[in-house]
Amino acid sequence: MTDQGARPRSFGSVFPEESSASTPPSSSDNMSSDSTPASTSLPETCTEIVADGDMILELSPTDRFRVYSQVLCSASAVFNRMLSSGSNFSEAVALRSRAPSDGPVFLSLEDDDPAVLLIILRALHSQIKLVPRSLPLVSIVQAAVICDKYLLQEALQPIVRVWTDGTLIKSTIASCPEKWLLITWVFGPEKLFRDVSKSLIIGASVDIQKGIVIGPDRRELPEALPTAIIERIKSSRELCINAIRDEFHSLERRYLHEDVCTSKLKQCDFMQLGLLYRNLLVNSETLWSGSVTAIAEAVYNVTNLDYGNGKQSSSSNSFSKAYCSYCGSKSTTCCTSYNARHCPFCGTPIGPSSGNVHNCTAIKTEGVGVQDSHAQCSWLPQLKTKIKDLSEGFEGLTFSDFPSRTWAWM
Repeated sequence: MTDQGARPRSFGSVFPEESSASTPPSSSDNMSSDSTPASTSLPETCTEIVADGDMILELSPTDRFRVYSQVLCSASAVFNRMLSSGSNFSEAVALRSRAPSDGPVFLSLEDDDPAVLLIILRALHSQIKLVPRSLPLVSIVQAAVICDKYLLQEALQPIVRVWTDGTLIKSTIASCPEKWLLITWVFGPEKLFRDVSKSLIIGASVDIQKGIVIGPDRRELPEALPTAIIERIKSSRELCINAIRDEFHSLERRYLHEDVCTSKLKQCDFMQLGLLYRNLLVNSETLWSGSVTAIAEAVYNVTNLDYGNGKQSSSSNSFSKAYCSYCGSKSTTCCTSYNARHCPFCGTPIGPSSGNVHNCTAIKTEGVGVQDSHAQCSWLPQLKTKIKDLSEGFEGLTFSDFPSRTWAWM
């Protein structure tokens, strides 16, 4: 389409990259200047949405659709801006000067899915019986792209409600959240947009070359998403990651500089610090580039160890005897290998004259073993709770976060 005297521009790039297709093109936005607006004869290949339409939309030599220009103008602010009676675009001028005996005016479009565009045009022209009641997810995504491009969101909302029923959402939202982010951005509802954006904030990873990626196959976010949404997902993810990182380093400082062990044993603190380093801090750079979900899984997969014999702790009260902290034998006595000759639990001096036999009152030999006497020394339960609170506490995005989104939503 040509706004006379203005620079050429493809319809496929009407909208700026940093915003959604929510701003109609200015008078300088136009189609190629060498297009021929009107024709006195129909092309051989043309789908007649209406037989007496005054305009033909042309995607390619084999994909043409005859339509009413007034239907387009009433449904789309973009088409209204280009084709209304006050427009200086050459197609608008041709429509105004068109005689009843003249052929339809041609308007070239770019980059639209022809099959999905046909469905949309039939819906706009109230040919509801020819509009399918269901569409595959990939076609709904293409419908969202087209409606976003031409500002057809509100006109298509009734049929979109049918396409995006609960069954389709439940069966695809977990595996394709990025597609639903685009769909809900265009059509709503806001609650689903908020929920999907939250799942992406905690489920997205960072790729050096691709940026934000989703899933083990590292899928990129749809190109049609406004840059502002992508940046908000990225920044929200970083806030959550940095909060978890602060928790890691806070634990590191605590075990390095404080006596955390309830029995004031350095050996216990050293073991907990080593567990923290080995499982989470040694490969932290790789960890931080992953998703919040992946970091949480890494924490949840750490085996919780209590000081004693280094065995995995148990929450059950099934120990009939205590374990020696140093040799690992089942005993209520302190091991002769303990060089300081002090009970590690009550601090009682133990000498050769006692035969190293010491029935420590700090060790409960019935119900709970020595391992559980250090159960409060572990950083793992606290960190699991903190990560759970952080991931659940983060809110998804809302439409009000983006002033460029001005159209109504479901």
